[in-house]
Amino acid sequence: MSIPQPTPPWNARRIRTALRVAPVALVAALGGCTGGAGQASGAAPSSPSPSPSSTLLTPSPEQLEDLDVYCRSAPRDEVGASSGEKAVAGYPDAPEYAGAGPHPAAVFADTPSNNAQLPDYKLKEEGSSYESWLPESVEEVELVVCLRPASQGDERLDTCEYTDGGEYPLYEQTYEYTVYALHTGDEVATGDVPSGTENCPIAVVGDSPIDEIEEVYTGMHHTTFIDEIGELVEGEAE
Repeated sequence: MSIPQPTPPWNARRIRTALRVAPVALVAALGGCTGGAGQASGAAPSSPSPSPSSTLLTPSPEQLEDLDVYCRSAPRDEVGASSGEKAVAGYPDAPEYAGAGPHPAAVFADTPSNNAQLPDYKLKEEGSSYESWLPESVEEVELVVCLRPASQGDERLDTCEYTDGGEYPLYEQTYEYTVYALHTGDEVATGDVPSGTENCPIAVVGDSPIDEIEEVYTGMHHTTFIDEIGELVEGEAE
C-alpha cells in the first residue's frame, strides 16, 4: 500500500500523557455458585469466584513482530476491557523507560487507504523516516508505538479514478497513536495525527478478491507523527 507524501508541518500538535491504569481481566475464571437463602442446611458454602481483574494478557515476545500484541489489544472493548484499563501486562525483561533518550521504539502502523482493509499492524523497519528510533532486537525495546485510524470525515473531498476503471469517493482520514512502556505495559502517551494531503491514494488494494471497496481515504500527516513521537523517543522519560 502506498501513502501520499507528507505536507509541510502541522502546527497544532499535542501530546496527552496518560495516567497509570489499573489491570483488567481478559479471561474470567469460572467458579462455583455462592450459597443463597435456599442453600441446604449443613451444606458447605461454595468458594467465591476469583476476581477477573487478576488476569492480563502476558506477552512472551521472541522477535519484534510479536510486540504487535499491544496494538491488537486496542480499542479496549475488543478484548473485554473498558476504556482506560490495561489489557496487556508488561514485559519485565525489557529495559525500563527512564532517564534521558534515546528510547528505542518498535513502531507498528495500521494505515488503510480504503474501507476494504482489515486491521493489520505492520512493524516499521529500515527505510522509514524514523529509522534511528528502531531497535534491532526485543531486548532493546523501551517503547511500543501503535498508529491506527481515528476518524473519517463526512465531506466528500474528490473522486479518485484508477487505471482499472475504478472510481471511488475520497474522504479525510485522521489517525491516533498510543505509546506503551514495554517494561511495565503502561500507556505513557497518546495523541492525534491529522490527515496529510488531499491527494488520492496511489494504489487501492483490498485484502481479498471479494473485498468491496466503496471509498478511499487521505493519507497521514507523516511530519506531525514523527515530531510528536520524536519528543518521547529522544527526550527525557516522563
